[in-house]
Amino acid sequence: MKTKGREVEIFENENESKFEDPESDEFIECLKRELEGEDPGLYGLRFRVVDIRPEIAKKMVKRLHPDQRKVSRADYETIAEDIVRGKWKLTHQAGCIDANFRVIDLQHRLLACIEANKPIRVVLCMNENAEFLDPIDRARPRSIGVILRVSHQKQAAINGLRLLEGGGSSLVRRTRLTPSLAGELAERYKEELNAVLSIPCASRLNGGFIAACVWALPIDRGGVLEFAEQVATGEMLSRGEPAFAFRNWKTNQRAIDSWSLILATFNCISAVFRGASISGVHTSDVGYRFVCKEKEREGESSRPTRS
Repeated sequence: MKTKGREVEIFENENESKFEDPESDEFIECLKRELEGEDPGLYGLRFRVVDIRPEIAKKMVKRLHPDQRKVSRADYETIAEDIVRGKWKLTHQAGCIDANFRVIDLQHRLLACIEANKPIRVVLCMNENAEFLDPIDRARPRSIGVILRVSHQKQAAINGLRLLEGGGSSLVRRTRLTPSLAGELAERYKEELNAVLSIPCASRLNGGFIAACVWALPIDRGGVLEFAEQVATGEMLSRGEPAFAFRNWKTNQRAIDSWSLILATFNCISAVFRGASISGVHTSDVGYRFVCKEKEREGESSRPTRS
């Protein structure tokens, strides 16, 4: 019997050959033995902190309850990103196995373990009385904004900076911002974010716009902040000015994704840097590439820092 409360690697002393078939009696017996040392108490619950390796996660995935929710690739890739970056943390949120040794609550963490190809540490619960439709996950999830105590606007700006650090790749756009990465980005760009968010009427600006301004700030701080203030206030503008063109363009957009908004902002900022007049706004990457080249000329890195 294992020491109660001890952290163990799941199936650490078992022969891997037993796991060829996750439906086999041997695999189920191994699952059972992982938890047999815990007293189920009055409510039939057994808990253990375990490390799950990718090889075992692949087997456990094949024992998912058939009525599991639809898998969200964005969700498990986001978790996998934290695992790869060493930011995965053990919390009180347990995975659960029912009396028939079906996994009823752990699927996205298992898939993330497989995607990252690294082990994860979780609380594993065997609930002898569990049913798949038991009322779990009923509370409203805490957003990153709540966790970090930042506004929705600042959270959107931080996510825009994540896209920029990832070069706007399809993978980065498909995954989601994690609390750990959001905290790192908020600290890395703290001064620049505060500068843009301190201009008059900054609350009117979109997160993607703010991210683009933060990214371009090292090139011409005064020029970028003046442009941002003009967009925010709409004061003292005339046709041909980048801020005038951006405001008109944004007014006509019913819905636009963050990356397209960032590209549109860069096309206007590049015009500011060149002292050029513009009559319209587009979402090509011309302005983005121009700003990145200018950043490198100023000795600032503009290359993707994350895959």
